[in-house]
Amino acid sequence: MNKHNYNSENISEDDFRVLGQPEKKRFNKKKVIIALFTFIALLFCVAIIMLSLQKPTVKPVSEQLDEFLDKQSDDLKLSYAEKLDIKIDDTIDELNLTLYVPRNAIPALTIGTPDTFLTKEAVLAFRAANLHPDSSLVDCFVCDGVVLQPDTVLPPVHKGFCAIIDNVITIGTAESTPLFEKAVENKGSFFRQHSLVADSKVTANMMGEEYKTKTFRRALCQRGNHIFVVACDDISMNRLAQALVELGVDNAIYLIAGHNQKTFNGWWRDKKGDIELFRKSDEFITYKLENYIVWKKVRAIN
Repeated sequence: MNKHNYNSENISEDDFRVLGQPEKKRFNKKKVIIALFTFIALLFCVAIIMLSLQKPTVKPVSEQLDEFLDKQSDDLKLSYAEKLDIKIDDTIDELNLTLYVPRNAIPALTIGTPDTFLTKEAVLAFRAANLHPDSSLVDCFVCDGVVLQPDTVLPPVHKGFCAIIDNVITIGTAESTPLFEKAVENKGSFFRQHSLVADSKVTANMMGEEYKTKTFRRALCQRGNHIFVVACDDISMNRLAQALVELGVDNAIYLIAGHNQKTFNGWWRDKKGDIELFRKSDEFITYKLENYIVWKKVRAIN
């Protein structure tokens, strides 16, 4: 039998070849579906990466604070208080801090029950110096040049202090300071409290176990030329001091927050004139030498 090679160049006159369409490849539906799902998954991953890259950067809390403090009032004749909520989210925990800043207002130290000066034009008020159970003052205290508790106990119970002289607040930490005598001479005010932050560092005594109890806390703070108050719920004095350093505070002392729901703890008045009392109650427990640091409208001072 003759063997034939059917390559195109070897076909003779007696040979023939059946011509027709080549065999079609079968459509693999399974492979197409897998490829489609793979493509969709890749698109999804790319979209996630792009969104994460475009996520707005949260400003450091110190920058948020500076922007808020440096903000200028539209009306320099209008006295009011402004509030800002700042979140600190770090390796320790997440904290929600509330800041209160007086605008175009003059600081003062006052003594009296809420009815005594709620009718006056104060835009911001917080309880200041500590009292003993018998309502006597714990530390030295001067109000408008009048010494209500002399500076005779050394070292003082509290090393932190606040002096208000010529309408300027000075916050610091020292066992002894000439600002006490200066406040007396210039009809200013002076009181002591726990020191939380000194020269941008947590005060050493704040690391003790007695300062780790959690409750509602407040602090009188200084950053640069600005004075403001920071409040936080359910926080220890120790943790509050650490949070203030994270916030960029230079110096800070504690302010009484009040553990009794019926204790009057102050208020703040917004730009519209609306007032919000802290821990409102139908009845307030008052004390003989209950005292407040307040910021009053300029025309209320003149």
